[in-house]
Amino acid sequence: MAKTILVVDDHLNVRNILKFNLQRKGYNVLTIDDGGSVLPMVMKEKIDLVLLDIMLPDIDGFKVLDSMKAKGVIDKSPVIVLSAKGEESDILTALKKGARDYVVKPFNFEVLYSKINRLLHTTMDTSVASTKEEEPKARVMTLGRNIKHAILIQITAEFEEDEANELEENLNPLVESGWTNICIDFKPGIKVKTIAIGKLVKIQQEIAKRGGVIYLIVRDNEIETHFKEANFAKYFTIFKSFDEAFSLVSTENT
Repeated sequence: MAKTILVVDDHLNVRNILKFNLQRKGYNVLTIDDGGSVLPMVMKEKIDLVLLDIMLPDIDGFKVLDSMKAKGVIDKSPVIVLSAKGEESDILTALKKGARDYVVKPFNFEVLYSKINRLLHTTMDTSVASTKEEEPKARVMTLGRNIKHAILIQITAEFEEDEANELEENLNPLVESGWTNICIDFKPGIKVKTIAIGKLVKIQQEIAKRGGVIYLIVRDNEIETHFKEANFAKYFTIFKSFDEAFSLVSTENT
């Protein structure tokens, strides 16, 4: 049976473009232009995914997330925020309020579709919990099954001790809110200082105490070699791409 996606956006052209393209991909699509109608519709209809704008004419998307979370429907109807508001604070706020992902407008539909497809077809089996006895690979499998507790952080500039300290400050409130699976994506070509990697290990150890894990996306062979030469690679599961992590999950579960 085709899954149903609810598109919430006050711009008619955005609603029409998304409806046209998602229907071509085989999804049922419902569209509305205000935030106040989201909760009643989610509670009445079987909505498998909500694409939610933040800037709406009545109530903003953050309040919609709050109302869905309060009524306990944000898990059965997960939300991807699709908004022109692209500040880091907006993204973190949406994720802390329960959104599963965040896409900034203007968007590439195929990129958005890959996120939708991954979210709707990832097994949401939370029966396998990570434990201290599990290998890091197993914890990544749990991440794939329980994606709502995952957050992606991109490192796009030099990663030195100050940046590591700032990362720790940003992670602490997220971890306290339940975001215990952290994916850190290192942009190719940046410089990564050994002392910053050591700090990252300490952050990893603190998160592990709360049942979480940090895993790394390292596309640059030089950065990966630096991790290994610093003898820190053993503390992390390292992937070459975000998709590789989830293909591992699929492979391990076939």
